Amino acid sequence: MSILHAIGNWLYSFFGIGGTGSHYGFWSGTGSDIGELTIVGAVIVGLRHMNCHDTGCWRIGLHKVDGTPYKACRKHHPVLSKQPRITAEIMAKAHEEVQAQRRADSARIQEIHQQVTGQQVTGSTPSS
Repeated sequence: MSILHAIGNWLYSFFGIGGTGSHYGFWSGTGSDIGELTIVGAVIVGLRHMNCHDTGCWRIGLHKVDGTPYKACRKHHPVLSKQPRITAEIMAKAHEEVQAQRRADSARIQEIHQQVTGQQVTGSTPSS
């Protein structure tokens, strides 16, 4: 009987049944883990709800598939997955094109400024 008594005392202590107040030990000890498990469970359910509907895909599904209730990630979406991926080379080429356009615009602005300034200088000389 002493082993059962020891196990019973351990269970009472673990679950906080005995001791001060009405179940104070439970809510201060093991019972406080209920809130933590609820938070962890909500995070798991939220991530499961948001992830891609493709089986085994862990990515977040941000894109709705037209005509279905499904959400897919960029990799598994039937339209987005066929578009080419943006690479560093594509971004560098686009950047260089924008910079070349800005240089051309700046040169054109300077040319116009010189023409306007040149006309003002020649037109502002006093006539004798």
